[in-house]
Amino acid sequence: MEECNYGMLIGQKEPFDLVQYEDYRFDFIRKSNELSEVSICPKDDYLTCKTLDNKDMLIYIHDEFKVYGKMFHLSSGMFIRGCFIDSKLKGIRFNGGVLSNLFTPEAFETEAIKDGTVLRYKDDSIRFDTQIAGRDVEIKVASGINERNGVLGSAITNDHVGLEIIYKDGLLITDIRPTIFAVLEMCQFMSCRKNVGFESIELLEEYSVEEKTFNTECADIFFRYEYQCFTEKKWVEFLSFGDLGKALPTLFKAMYLKGREDTDFFTIDYLAEEDRDAFWFNEQRIKEICTAVENEAERHGLVSETNAEFEELKKKAKTIIKEVKDKDWMSDRTYNMLNSDVNHWDYSAYDKYIMLFRKYEELVIQSSSFKCSIADFEESIGKVIKYRNNSTHGSHIQITPEIAETAYNLMLLIYCSRLDYLGISDEIIREKIKCRAYC
Repeated sequence: MEECNYGMLIGQKEPFDLVQYEDYRFDFIRKSNELSEVSICPKDDYLTCKTLDNKDMLIYIHDEFKVYGKMFHLSSGMFIRGCFIDSKLKGIRFNGGVLSNLFTPEAFETEAIKDGTVLRYKDDSIRFDTQIAGRDVEIKVASGINERNGVLGSAITNDHVGLEIIYKDGLLITDIRPTIFAVLEMCQFMSCRKNVGFESIELLEEYSVEEKTFNTECADIFFRYEYQCFTEKKWVEFLSFGDLGKALPTLFKAMYLKGREDTDFFTIDYLAEEDRDAFWFNEQRIKEICTAVENEAERHGLVSETNAEFEELKKKAKTIIKEVKDKDWMSDRTYNMLNSDVNHWDYSAYDKYIMLFRKYEELVIQSSSFKCSIADFEESIGKVIKYRNNSTHGSHIQITPEIAETAYNLMLLIYCSRLDYLGISDEIIREKIKCRAYC
Protein backbone atom coordinates (compact mmCIF):
# COMPACT_ATOMS: atom_id res chain seq x y z
CA MET A 1 0.00 0.00 0.00
CA GLU A 2 1.03 3.61 -0.57
CA GLU A 3 1.63 6.43 1.90
CA CYS A 4 -1.86 7.81 1.27
CA ASN A 5 -3.26 4.61 2.84
CA TYR A 6 -1.64 5.34 6.21
CA GLY A 7 -2.10 8.25 8.55
CA MET A 8 -3.56 9.49 11.79
CA LEU A 9 -7.02 10.34 13.13
CA ILE A 10 -6.92 13.86 14.54
CA GLY A 11 -9.29 16.15 16.40
CA GLN A 12 -10.34 13.46 18.93
CA LYS A 13 -9.66 12.97 22.63
CA GLU A 14 -7.03 10.33 21.82
CA PRO A 15 -4.86 9.88 18.72
CA PHE A 16 -5.35 6.80 16.51
CA ASP A 17 -3.21 5.49 13.67
CA LEU A 18 -5.07 5.02 10.39
CA VAL A 19 -4.75 2.13 7.92
CA GLN A 20 -6.92 2.06 4.80
CA TYR A 21 -6.82 -1.63 3.87
CA GLU A 22 -9.57 -1.60 1.23
CA ASP A 23 -11.20 1.09 -0.90
CA TYR A 24 -13.80 2.08 1.68
CA ARG A 25 -12.63 0.19 4.77
CA PHE A 26 -10.41 1.59 7.50
CA ASP A 27 -8.68 0.36 10.66
CA PHE A 28 -7.94 2.78 13.49
CA ILE A 29 -5.33 1.64 16.02
CA ARG A 30 -5.03 3.31 19.41
CA LYS A 31 -1.61 4.84 19.96
CA SER A 32 -1.76 4.56 23.76
CA ASN A 33 -2.03 1.37 25.79
CA GLU A 34 -5.23 2.57 27.43
CA LEU A 35 -8.22 0.26 26.96
CA SER A 36 -10.82 2.47 28.61
CA GLU A 37 -13.89 3.68 26.75
CA VAL A 38 -13.37 6.62 24.41
CA SER A 39 -15.94 8.45 22.28
CA ILE A 40 -15.26 9.15 18.60
CA CYS A 41 -17.13 12.29 17.59
CA PRO A 42 -17.39 13.23 13.91
CA LYS A 43 -17.46 16.94 13.08
CA ASP A 44 -20.08 17.86 10.47
CA ASP A 45 -20.48 14.09 9.87
CA TYR A 46 -16.79 13.52 9.03
CA LEU A 47 -13.73 12.14 10.80
CA THR A 48 -10.65 14.24 10.13
CA CYS A 49 -7.40 12.47 9.28
CA LYS A 50 -3.92 13.27 7.99
CA THR A 51 -2.09 10.81 5.73
CA LEU A 52 1.64 10.05 5.67
CA ASP A 53 2.00 11.97 2.41
CA ASN A 54 0.56 15.03 4.21
CA LYS A 55 -2.86 14.91 2.57
CA ASP A 56 -6.06 15.89 4.31
CA MET A 57 -8.68 13.17 4.58
CA LEU A 58 -12.31 13.34 5.65
CA ILE A 59 -14.17 10.06 6.18
CA TYR A 60 -17.95 10.23 6.23
CA ILE A 61 -19.69 8.84 9.31
CA HIS A 62 -22.92 10.25 10.63
CA ASP A 63 -23.09 9.26 14.30
CA GLU A 64 -20.84 9.41 17.31
CA PHE A 65 -19.71 5.99 18.58
CA LYS A 66 -17.62 4.51 21.38
CA VAL A 67 -14.40 2.50 21.25
CA TYR A 68 -13.66 0.03 24.05
CA GLY A 69 -10.51 -1.72 22.93
CA LYS A 70 -7.20 -1.20 21.15
CA MET A 71 -8.67 -0.60 17.67
CA PHE A 72 -11.85 -0.23 15.69
CA HIS A 73 -12.94 -0.91 12.11
CA LEU A 74 -14.90 1.50 9.97
CA SER A 75 -16.66 1.10 6.63
CA SER A 76 -17.76 4.30 4.93
CA GLY A 77 -19.60 5.13 1.72
CA MET A 78 -17.53 8.22 1.03
CA PHE A 79 -14.22 9.85 1.83
CA ILE A 80 -12.30 12.89 0.57
CA ARG A 81 -8.53 13.06 0.10
CA GLY A 82 -6.37 15.99 -0.99
CA CYS A 83 -5.09 19.35 0.22
CA PHE A 84 -8.21 21.31 1.04
CA ILE A 85 -8.66 21.92 4.77
CA ASP A 86 -7.23 25.45 4.55
CA SER A 87 -8.53 26.12 1.03
CA LYS A 88 -11.33 28.42 -0.03
CA LEU A 89 -13.66 25.76 -1.38
CA LYS A 90 -15.98 26.84 -4.18
CA GLY A 91 -17.69 23.78 -5.64
CA ILE A 92 -17.67 20.25 -6.96
CA ARG A 93 -16.82 18.91 -10.42
CA PHE A 94 -18.26 15.65 -11.76
CA ASN A 95 -16.34 14.01 -14.60
CA GLY A 96 -17.35 11.53 -17.29
CA GLY A 97 -19.45 8.45 -16.64
CA VAL A 98 -23.13 9.03 -17.31
CA LEU A 99 -22.41 12.65 -18.31
CA SER A 100 -21.02 11.38 -21.63
CA ASN A 101 -24.56 10.27 -22.54
CA LEU A 102 -26.19 13.50 -21.38
CA PHE A 103 -24.10 16.05 -23.28
CA THR A 104 -22.70 16.16 -26.82
CA PRO A 105 -19.17 17.65 -26.94
CA GLU A 106 -18.89 20.41 -29.54
CA ALA A 107 -15.72 22.23 -28.53
CA PHE A 108 -14.15 21.75 -31.97
CA GLU A 109 -14.88 23.57 -35.19
CA THR A 110 -13.12 22.37 -38.32
CA GLU A 111 -12.37 24.26 -41.51
CA ALA A 112 -10.83 22.76 -44.62
CA ILE A 113 -8.02 24.83 -46.15
CA LYS A 114 -5.70 24.28 -49.06
CA ASP A 115 -2.96 22.54 -47.09
CA GLY A 116 -5.11 20.68 -44.55
CA THR A 117 -7.69 21.24 -41.84
CA VAL A 118 -7.84 23.97 -39.22
CA LEU A 119 -9.22 23.14 -35.79
CA ARG A 120 -10.74 25.95 -33.77
CA TYR A 121 -11.81 25.81 -30.15
CA LYS A 122 -15.21 27.10 -29.14
CA ASP A 123 -16.95 27.30 -25.79
CA ASP A 124 -19.71 24.68 -25.81
CA SER A 125 -20.62 25.14 -22.16
CA ILE A 126 -24.13 25.40 -20.76
CA ARG A 127 -24.31 27.75 -17.76
CA PHE A 128 -27.18 28.67 -15.47
CA ASP A 129 -27.47 30.59 -12.23
CA THR A 130 -29.99 29.62 -9.59
CA GLN A 131 -30.67 30.03 -5.90
CA ILE A 132 -30.90 27.24 -3.34
CA ALA A 133 -31.94 28.09 0.21
CA GLY A 134 -31.07 31.73 -0.46
CA ARG A 135 -27.58 30.95 -1.82
CA ASP A 136 -26.38 31.76 -5.33
CA VAL A 137 -25.28 28.68 -7.26
CA GLU A 138 -23.87 28.32 -10.78
CA ILE A 139 -24.37 25.13 -12.79
CA LYS A 140 -21.99 24.54 -15.68
CA VAL A 141 -21.78 21.65 -18.15
CA ALA A 142 -19.00 21.61 -20.75
CA SER A 143 -16.67 19.35 -22.68
CA GLY A 144 -12.88 19.39 -22.47
CA ILE A 145 -10.10 18.96 -25.00
CA ASN A 146 -7.25 16.53 -24.39
CA GLU A 147 -4.03 16.62 -26.39
CA ARG A 148 -1.63 13.67 -26.40
CA ASN A 149 1.87 13.42 -27.87
CA GLY A 150 4.03 10.33 -27.65
CA VAL A 151 6.05 7.71 -29.49
CA LEU A 152 2.82 6.17 -30.80
CA GLY A 153 1.69 9.44 -32.34
CA SER A 154 -0.33 12.51 -31.48
CA ALA A 155 -4.02 12.95 -30.89
CA ILE A 156 -6.49 15.63 -29.92
CA THR A 157 -9.79 14.46 -28.49
CA ASN A 158 -12.97 16.15 -27.37
CA ASP A 159 -14.76 13.36 -25.53
CA HIS A 160 -14.55 14.46 -21.89
CA VAL A 161 -17.67 15.94 -20.24
CA GLY A 162 -17.71 17.68 -16.88
CA LEU A 163 -20.41 19.22 -14.70
CA GLU A 164 -19.59 21.84 -12.07
CA ILE A 165 -21.71 23.09 -9.18
CA ILE A 166 -20.23 26.36 -7.91
CA TYR A 167 -21.37 28.10 -4.72
CA LYS A 168 -20.74 31.83 -5.12
CA ASP A 169 -20.32 32.36 -1.35
CA GLY A 170 -18.12 29.28 -0.97
CA LEU A 171 -18.73 25.56 -0.55
CA LEU A 172 -19.22 24.31 3.00
CA ILE A 173 -18.25 20.80 4.07
CA THR A 174 -21.91 20.21 4.90
CA ASP A 175 -22.82 21.05 1.26
CA ILE A 176 -20.81 18.20 -0.23
CA ARG A 177 -23.08 15.19 0.26
CA PRO A 178 -26.37 17.00 -0.55
CA THR A 179 -24.78 18.32 -3.76
CA ILE A 180 -23.48 14.89 -4.80
CA PHE A 181 -26.84 13.23 -4.20
CA ALA A 182 -28.72 16.01 -6.01
CA VAL A 183 -26.52 15.66 -9.10
CA LEU A 184 -26.63 11.85 -8.95
CA GLU A 185 -30.43 11.75 -8.64
CA MET A 186 -30.78 14.34 -11.39
CA CYS A 187 -28.73 12.10 -13.69
CA GLN A 188 -30.75 9.06 -12.58
CA PHE A 189 -33.96 10.84 -13.58
CA MET A 190 -32.47 11.88 -16.94
CA SER A 191 -31.33 8.27 -17.49
CA CYS A 192 -34.41 6.55 -16.04
CA ARG A 193 -31.92 4.27 -14.30
CA LYS A 194 -30.49 4.12 -10.80
CA ASN A 195 -27.20 2.48 -11.85
CA VAL A 196 -25.41 5.59 -13.05
CA GLY A 197 -22.26 7.28 -11.81
CA PHE A 198 -19.17 9.28 -12.69
CA GLU A 199 -15.55 8.51 -13.53
CA SER A 200 -14.43 10.88 -10.81
CA ILE A 201 -15.64 13.64 -8.50
CA GLU A 202 -13.41 16.52 -7.41
CA LEU A 203 -13.50 19.34 -4.88
CA LEU A 204 -12.77 22.76 -6.40
CA GLU A 205 -10.97 25.60 -4.66
CA GLU A 206 -10.58 29.24 -5.63
CA TYR A 207 -7.08 29.92 -6.93
CA SER A 208 -5.55 33.27 -7.86
CA VAL A 209 -2.53 34.02 -10.03
CA GLU A 210 -1.53 37.35 -11.54
CA GLU A 211 -4.78 38.95 -10.36
CA LYS A 212 -6.83 36.30 -12.15
CA THR A 213 -9.11 34.01 -10.18
CA PHE A 214 -10.32 30.61 -11.29
CA ASN A 215 -11.48 27.32 -9.78
CA THR A 216 -9.18 24.32 -9.75
CA GLU A 217 -9.31 20.84 -8.25
CA CYS A 218 -7.83 20.40 -4.77
CA ALA A 219 -9.10 16.99 -3.65
CA ASP A 220 -10.70 13.78 -4.89
CA ILE A 221 -14.06 12.63 -3.58
CA PHE A 222 -14.37 8.85 -3.44
CA PHE A 223 -18.04 7.86 -3.53
CA ARG A 224 -19.21 4.25 -3.27
CA TYR A 225 -22.05 3.43 -5.66
CA GLU A 226 -24.65 0.81 -4.88
CA TYR A 227 -24.34 -0.92 -8.25
CA GLN A 228 -21.48 -2.91 -9.75
CA CYS A 229 -21.90 -1.69 -13.33
CA PHE A 230 -23.40 1.39 -14.96
CA THR A 231 -26.27 1.42 -17.44
CA GLU A 232 -25.55 0.56 -21.06
CA LYS A 233 -28.56 2.35 -22.51
CA LYS A 234 -27.99 4.03 -25.88
CA TRP A 235 -27.36 7.75 -25.73
CA VAL A 236 -30.58 8.50 -27.66
CA GLU A 237 -32.54 6.94 -24.78
CA PHE A 238 -31.44 9.65 -22.33
CA LEU A 239 -32.94 13.05 -21.59
CA SER A 240 -29.96 15.25 -22.41
CA PHE A 241 -28.90 18.61 -21.01
CA GLY A 242 -29.73 19.99 -24.45
CA ASP A 243 -33.29 18.65 -24.08
CA LEU A 244 -33.55 20.24 -20.64
CA GLY A 245 -32.29 23.65 -21.70
CA LYS A 246 -33.42 26.30 -19.22
CA ALA A 247 -35.08 23.59 -17.10
CA LEU A 248 -31.69 22.34 -15.82
CA PRO A 249 -31.58 24.57 -12.69
CA THR A 250 -35.22 23.73 -11.92
CA LEU A 251 -34.48 20.00 -12.00
CA PHE A 252 -31.30 20.34 -9.94
CA LYS A 253 -33.08 22.48 -7.35
CA ALA A 254 -35.97 19.99 -7.11
CA MET A 255 -33.53 17.15 -6.45
CA TYR A 256 -31.50 19.18 -3.94
CA LEU A 257 -34.57 20.18 -1.94
CA LYS A 258 -36.34 16.83 -2.26
CA GLY A 259 -37.62 15.85 1.17
CA ARG A 260 -36.81 19.25 2.64
CA GLU A 261 -39.58 21.27 1.04
CA ASP A 262 -42.76 20.41 -0.86
CA THR A 263 -40.89 18.75 -3.73
CA ASP A 264 -41.50 15.08 -3.01
CA PHE A 265 -43.29 14.73 -6.33
CA PHE A 266 -39.87 14.14 -7.87
CA THR A 267 -39.39 10.81 -6.13
CA ILE A 268 -37.39 8.42 -8.32
CA ASP A 269 -37.72 5.28 -6.20
CA TYR A 270 -39.66 3.52 -8.96
CA LEU A 271 -36.82 3.67 -11.51
CA ALA A 272 -35.16 0.44 -12.62
CA GLU A 273 -32.08 -0.34 -10.56
CA GLU A 274 -30.30 -2.00 -13.51
CA ASP A 275 -30.92 -2.44 -17.23
CA ARG A 276 -32.20 -5.96 -16.73
CA ASP A 277 -34.86 -4.65 -14.30
CA ALA A 278 -36.42 -2.18 -16.76
CA PHE A 279 -39.41 -4.44 -17.48
CA TRP A 280 -39.47 -6.22 -14.11
CA PHE A 281 -42.17 -5.31 -11.59
CA ASN A 282 -42.64 -6.42 -8.00
CA GLU A 283 -44.85 -5.29 -5.13
CA GLN A 284 -42.53 -2.52 -4.01
CA ARG A 285 -42.07 -1.06 -7.46
CA ILE A 286 -45.85 -1.02 -8.06
CA LYS A 287 -46.29 0.89 -4.78
CA GLU A 288 -43.60 3.40 -5.75
CA ILE A 289 -45.17 3.98 -9.17
CA CYS A 290 -48.56 4.60 -7.54
CA THR A 291 -47.01 7.03 -5.05
CA ALA A 292 -45.36 8.95 -7.89
CA VAL A 293 -48.62 9.16 -9.88
CA GLU A 294 -50.51 10.46 -6.84
CA ASN A 295 -47.81 13.05 -6.15
CA GLU A 296 -48.05 14.23 -9.75
CA ALA A 297 -51.85 14.51 -9.48
CA GLU A 298 -51.51 16.56 -6.30
CA ARG A 299 -48.93 18.86 -7.89
CA HIS A 300 -51.36 19.53 -10.76
CA GLY A 301 -54.06 20.47 -8.27
CA LEU A 302 -56.16 17.39 -9.01
CA VAL A 303 -57.45 17.37 -5.43
CA SER A 304 -60.72 18.34 -3.80
CA GLU A 305 -59.34 21.63 -2.46
CA THR A 306 -59.42 23.07 -5.98
CA ASN A 307 -63.11 22.19 -6.44
CA ALA A 308 -65.38 24.82 -4.86
CA GLU A 309 -68.44 22.54 -4.95
CA PHE A 310 -66.53 19.74 -3.25
CA GLU A 311 -65.36 22.14 -0.53
CA GLU A 312 -68.95 23.34 -0.08
CA LEU A 313 -70.02 19.71 0.38
CA LYS A 314 -67.45 19.30 3.15
CA LYS A 315 -68.76 22.43 4.89
CA LYS A 316 -72.33 21.14 4.76
CA ALA A 317 -71.21 17.79 6.18
CA LYS A 318 -69.49 19.55 9.06
CA THR A 319 -72.63 21.59 9.72
CA ILE A 320 -74.76 18.43 9.91
CA ILE A 321 -72.25 16.80 12.28
CA LYS A 322 -72.22 19.91 14.45
CA GLU A 323 -76.03 19.89 14.68
CA VAL A 324 -75.98 16.49 16.38
CA LYS A 325 -72.97 17.20 18.59
CA ASP A 326 -75.09 17.50 21.76
CA LYS A 327 -77.12 14.34 21.18
CA ASP A 328 -76.86 11.70 23.91
CA TRP A 329 -75.46 9.11 21.50
CA MET A 330 -72.74 11.45 20.19
CA SER A 331 -69.60 11.26 22.33
CA ASP A 332 -66.77 13.77 22.04
CA ARG A 333 -64.50 11.14 20.56
CA THR A 334 -66.99 10.16 17.87
CA TYR A 335 -67.65 13.81 17.05
CA ASN A 336 -63.92 14.56 16.70
CA MET A 337 -63.43 11.47 14.55
CA LEU A 338 -66.25 12.41 12.16
CA ASN A 339 -65.10 16.00 11.94
CA SER A 340 -61.54 14.88 11.23
CA ASP A 341 -62.71 12.42 8.57
CA VAL A 342 -64.47 15.19 6.66
CA ASN A 343 -61.26 17.22 6.62
CA HIS A 344 -59.63 14.37 4.70
CA TRP A 345 -62.38 13.89 2.12
CA ASP A 346 -60.86 13.91 -1.35
CA TYR A 347 -61.22 12.43 -4.82
CA SER A 348 -60.64 8.69 -4.99
CA ALA A 349 -57.19 7.57 -6.05
CA TYR A 350 -58.73 6.17 -9.24
CA ASP A 351 -60.28 9.53 -10.14
CA LYS A 352 -56.92 11.27 -9.64
CA TYR A 353 -55.18 8.78 -11.95
CA ILE A 354 -57.84 9.24 -14.63
CA MET A 355 -57.72 13.05 -14.42
CA LEU A 356 -53.93 12.99 -14.78
CA PHE A 357 -54.16 10.54 -17.68
CA ARG A 358 -56.72 12.72 -19.48
CA LYS A 359 -54.32 15.66 -19.14
CA TYR A 360 -51.57 13.79 -21.02
CA GLU A 361 -53.66 11.28 -22.95
CA GLU A 362 -52.55 12.56 -26.36
CA LEU A 363 -48.87 12.03 -25.47
CA VAL A 364 -49.22 8.73 -23.61
CA ILE A 365 -51.14 6.90 -26.34
CA GLN A 366 -48.40 7.67 -28.87
CA SER A 367 -46.06 5.22 -27.17
CA SER A 368 -45.51 1.86 -28.84
CA SER A 369 -46.06 0.30 -25.39
CA PHE A 370 -49.65 1.58 -25.30
CA LYS A 371 -51.31 -1.33 -27.09
CA CYS A 372 -54.76 -1.43 -25.50
CA SER A 373 -57.78 0.81 -25.88
CA ILE A 374 -58.19 3.87 -23.66
CA ALA A 375 -61.20 2.26 -21.97
CA ASP A 376 -59.22 -0.92 -21.20
CA PHE A 377 -56.30 1.12 -19.86
CA GLU A 378 -58.56 3.08 -17.53
CA GLU A 379 -60.12 -0.14 -16.29
CA SER A 380 -56.66 -1.62 -15.71
CA ILE A 381 -55.68 1.42 -13.63
CA GLY A 382 -58.32 0.36 -11.13
CA LYS A 383 -56.75 -3.10 -10.96
CA VAL A 384 -53.30 -1.60 -10.29
CA ILE A 385 -54.70 0.53 -7.45
CA LYS A 386 -56.51 -2.49 -5.99
CA TYR A 387 -53.29 -4.54 -6.21
CA ARG A 388 -51.36 -1.76 -4.42
CA ASN A 389 -53.98 -1.50 -1.68
CA ASN A 390 -54.13 -5.27 -1.15
CA SER A 391 -50.35 -5.64 -0.98
CA THR A 392 -50.14 -2.72 1.45
CA HIS A 393 -52.53 -4.56 3.77
CA GLY A 394 -50.61 -7.82 3.62
CA SER A 395 -52.15 -9.69 0.68
CA HIS A 396 -49.47 -11.01 -1.65
CA ILE A 397 -51.06 -11.59 -5.04
CA GLN A 398 -49.18 -12.48 -8.20
CA ILE A 399 -48.62 -9.60 -10.60
CA THR A 400 -50.47 -10.30 -13.83
CA PRO A 401 -49.21 -9.24 -17.28
CA GLU A 402 -52.08 -6.72 -17.39
CA ILE A 403 -50.95 -5.05 -14.14
CA ALA A 404 -47.31 -5.01 -15.27
CA GLU A 405 -48.19 -3.46 -18.64
CA THR A 406 -50.40 -0.83 -16.98
CA ALA A 407 -47.68 0.02 -14.45
CA TYR A 408 -45.24 0.42 -17.34
CA ASN A 409 -47.55 2.92 -19.05
CA LEU A 410 -48.08 4.73 -15.74
CA MET A 411 -44.31 5.33 -15.68
CA LEU A 412 -44.73 7.05 -19.05
CA LEU A 413 -47.54 9.15 -17.58
CA ILE A 414 -45.23 10.24 -14.73
CA TYR A 415 -42.51 11.04 -17.26
CA CYS A 416 -44.82 13.23 -19.39
CA SER A 417 -46.11 15.05 -16.32
CA ARG A 418 -42.64 15.83 -15.03
CA LEU A 419 -41.21 16.98 -18.34
CA ASP A 420 -44.23 19.23 -18.77
CA TYR A 421 -43.62 20.66 -15.28
CA LEU A 422 -40.01 21.37 -16.23
CA GLY A 423 -41.18 23.30 -19.29
CA ILE A 424 -40.07 20.76 -21.90
CA SER A 425 -41.95 21.18 -25.19
CA ASP A 426 -44.41 18.56 -26.43
CA GLU A 427 -42.16 18.10 -29.47
CA ILE A 428 -39.22 16.97 -27.32
CA ILE A 429 -41.51 14.85 -25.12
CA ARG A 430 -42.79 13.05 -28.24
CA GLU A 431 -39.20 12.47 -29.36
CA LYS A 432 -38.27 10.99 -25.97
CA ILE A 433 -41.36 8.77 -26.05
CA LYS A 434 -40.39 7.53 -29.49
CA CYS A 435 -36.90 6.67 -28.21
CA ARG A 436 -38.43 4.99 -25.12
CA ALA A 437 -36.37 7.23 -22.86
CA TYR A 438 -38.90 6.79 -20.06
CA CYS A 439 -38.07 3.14 -19.38
